[in-house]
Amino acid sequence: MNIVLKSITYLFLIILFSSCQDKEIRSDQNLKVELKNPADSTEYMPGDTVYINAKLSNIIPLHGYEISIYGMENLQMYFYDAKHFHQNEIIIDTFFVNQLDTFSLAKFELRTYHSHSEGPFFLNRFLLFY
Repeated sequence: MNIVLKSITYLFLIILFSSCQDKEIRSDQNLKVELKNPADSTEYMPGDTVYINAKLSNIIPLHGYEISIYGMENLQMYFYDAKHFHQNEIIIDTFFVNQLDTFSLAKFELRTYHSHSEGPFFLNRFLLFY
């Protein structure tokens, strides 16, 4: 009985881990990132909405994205969003409302991943919050 249970457990683990195997093709040359918003050096007043619109695509499935907006001086996180996908094309359509009451130079980072083990591709913008 123990051997049968162990065999079933091993079989389940093999199926689970093989469902997210890396593809043999890995190339940043085929990665296309179209970031429509936010634009670099955009200024936002309290109550303004920071629209985040982007399209990510590649010939191999992407494994999702992470977005963060944080203060450059205090490293405080103002906004964070992450999604996990297995798609060749990802559409990002979200927003952040500026609720800061003091001036802050902020960094917007968009990271996308080709696989669970391969490092991310970064795209940065700098934003000004008043």
